[in-house]
Amino acid sequence: MNIVEQSIAQAMDEPDDRMMFTRVKDIVARHLTRMDPRAKVTQTEFFNHTHVPDMVLDWPGRPRTPRRFIYSKTTCTAFPARTGRCS
Repeated sequence: MNIVEQSIAQAMDEPDDRMMFTRVKDIVARHLTRMDPRAKVTQTEFFNHTHVPDMVLDWPGRPRTPRRFIYSKTTCTAFPARTGRCS
């Protein structure tokens, strides 16, 4: 498990769901920004939603580069500490 996975796993243990969503999105946004500093990461108000992205990536300096939509998905096997909350 790498440092990003460990950080997300720790954030998933947050008892307050809204705080957990915020922490996970912040971790992912920071990681994406480190991977490509030119990218602008916009977080939506949604989390783990099927039709609405959790985050949107844009490249303001590159108008021909299409935006990318990020959808967060979790599984019980990825986060065994949270298995009580998975169906």
